Amino acid sequence: YEAGGPFNTGAGGGTADYVFCLIFGAIALLITYPGVLMIMGIMPVFTRNLVFYVLYVWSRRNPTANANIWGVPVPAVYLPFAYLALSVFMGNAYADMLHGLAVGHLYYYLADVVPQVTGKDILRTPQFLVDHFG
Repeated sequence: YEAGGPFNTGAGGGTADYVFCLIFGAIALLITYPGVLMIMGIMPVFTRNLVFYVLYVWSRRNPTANANIWGVPVPAVYLPFAYLALSVFMGNAYADMLHGLAVGHLYYYLADVVPQVTGKDILRTPQFLVDHFG
């Protein structure tokens, strides 16, 4: 978690920013779950949702990184979608993955795209997290 790392929303990219990212993701997943339940009917276990949320944010902020799926090189920007396709081809459930990707895109949009376009920071790491985690 070096300075200017992938989760920098005001505290320099350290632990406080990552905790804020996880808290935002968990709250957004809980808030959007009733709508997703009506559309897709997924179970309320949010482990894969949160994992794909973090994976999507990481892949968008590190698009040139190298990743592998079972030894097959995949550019990081396509990694979440490669896992999604693999899950679909294997016949596994994928609605929770889509939910995590959608919430990850919301975070990426609010934390990266909006500040570049408007010059205003919508998401800022709260000071109590910065004080607690440094």
